[in-house]
Amino acid sequence: MLDLHGTYKPHDASADDSRTDGDAFTDDGNGGEDTLPDFEIPDLDELPDGPCEDPIWVSPSGDDEGTGTLENPLQTISRAVQMANEQPDRCVINLMEGTYDGEVALRGRVELVGCFRSDGSPADDRSLARITSSTGKGIVASTTLHARIACLTVEVTGVGADGSAYGIFANDPTGLLVENVHIMTVPGADGADGTPGLDGLTGGDGVHGDSGGSGGGSSCGHLGGAGGNGGGPGDNGGGGLTGGGGDSPHGAGGTGGFGGEGRDAENAGDGTGGNPGSDGSSGLPGEGGQEFGAADQEGYDPSGGGIGSDGGAGGGGGGGGGGGGMDGIIEDVDGGWGGGGGGGGCWGGGGMGGSGGGGAFGIYLYAGSATVRDSLIEPGNGGAGGNGAAGGLGAAGGAGGGGGDHEWAVSYCSGYGGPGAAGGKGGDGGSGGGGGGGPSIGLLCCGGCIFDTAEGNSIRPGSSGLQGLGGPGGNNGQAGISAETYSP
Repeated sequence: MLDLHGTYKPHDASADDSRTDGDAFTDDGNGGEDTLPDFEIPDLDELPDGPCEDPIWVSPSGDDEGTGTLENPLQTISRAVQMANEQPDRCVINLMEGTYDGEVALRGRVELVGCFRSDGSPADDRSLARITSSTGKGIVASTTLHARIACLTVEVTGVGADGSAYGIFANDPTGLLVENVHIMTVPGADGADGTPGLDGLTGGDGVHGDSGGSGGGSSCGHLGGAGGNGGGPGDNGGGGLTGGGGDSPHGAGGTGGFGGEGRDAENAGDGTGGNPGSDGSSGLPGEGGQEFGAADQEGYDPSGGGIGSDGGAGGGGGGGGGGGGMDGIIEDVDGGWGGGGGGGGCWGGGGMGGSGGGGAFGIYLYAGSATVRDSLIEPGNGGAGGNGAAGGLGAAGGAGGGGGDHEWAVSYCSGYGGPGAAGGKGGDGGSGGGGGGGPSIGLLCCGGCIFDTAEGNSIRPGSSGLQGLGGPGGNNGQAGISAETYSP
């Protein structure tokens, strides 16, 4: 039976109360649950601040300039809480029939009691006084002292900035009592899909040996090797340079070609071509989000999917070897220059993971202690996890430059320069992981709290949030949790 004058009745947790919705449980901060708490809610008349005397009356048709009496009620609960903290002997707030819009913040020692008709007469009907909030939280009770919420309806019609909805959000209360309350929330928000990784940039083409044989450029630093110089009369051509490369996941640079042999009064040797750069490795996919994220005094933090890792850069192509020079009887000719290797293609960026789905919580308790009885608690569904995105595409390496031409002297010629080789392709980025589905939980206890679901409760959680899918080849998230009570 409710005490409509706002005085607590001690609760004996050891009594046989024929629980219908699960035993009391505690959270010691280490995942403990399903153990009986060892505490009782004391009578307010025994608290050091003294008894609560004249209640403060509130009506949707009242006036916040009023005195808070039955004949001259206030209009808003926020003004009533302020008055209750200013006048400690008036710590009971009686709500008359009607709807009260906006989040309610309780402070200190206060009781919030509905079940009054518009004329102030009592009625055991929790639907008479209704608190509605679109900001994600219905009632916030932070560091309250033996606060009581009784005989009313709390409806949360929108999620907060964190994507979650909380009927009652309690942060370290002492002896909070919730009785004969109907709590409803909207579903948690769906997580956002990840954004694709950026595509890599193509490696630059190597320069033709006739134009100097420079290696192709690379915005990720894996330059093509320069072509070897053509040999002077009778001299061997220079070897092509190795293209730029790196350790895994980056591709190795291609080695340069050998210079051609220089000769006297006969055809000189041609330079050999460079070797292509190795392709970069593909990035790894991000991890999928978990079935439950993290809970602290600020609220629920959804479990998002991980970011895919970047691919590796392709190695630069090796430069071609220079042609050998010819020392002629009548005329001397130099060998052709080797062509430059193509620059390595750059990696694709990792895809972003999907965000985790928001949660829906009937009562969210972080630290402190609370008892819940004779209440109907109906959180909405958990939000779906967002999908992970594909990684960016690795870019092609640049083409190798052609080898320089040879020269003739009467009937003999110098050697051709060898062609430069292509740069390696950059690796594709890994896909992002799917976000975890959001939870739907009637009573959440975390942070070392003590929570007693004493008697007469009906807890009806919604469906767990669906898992987000990973990007192509990526990891899916896990579906969320649906539970009457839960302690992470």
